[in-house]
Amino acid sequence: MINLTTGTTANVRVTLTERTTIASASYLFRFVQRATNREIRVVRRGTDDLSPYPSRYNLFAFDVDQIFCGIIGEYQYYIYEQSSASNTELDLTGALIEQGLARLNAAAEDQFTFKAYQPDNIYTTP
Repeated sequence: MINLTTGTTANVRVTLTERTTIASASYLFRFVQRATNREIRVVRRGTDDLSPYPSRYNLFAFDVDQIFCGIIGEYQYYIYEQSSASNTELDLTGALIEQGLARLNAAAEDQFTFKAYQPDNIYTTP
């Protein structure tokens, strides 16, 4: 599961290289919000990979607020390989490389905290 927090730049670790069949591939990340089915599509080039060991895992940076616009919740994610560095159309992508769940959480200062009710009143009946 990919855990993301609003107000941050998240480094997302995935394993794409081992299943990629296109040389110099780019990747289409597709996030589908589970409650609303809202789709978000983002392209990352293979050269955007920040991993020191790309044959083991891939590391991509995401500006969470810019991509998700603060809509917290759970997302199903799908990652497709493609030769284009700008395409966001599913019909023009290659194979599905990875899929899973992502959760977007509110930053700590944005979370609602609930304090249990503490009754201080004493009621008497006449």
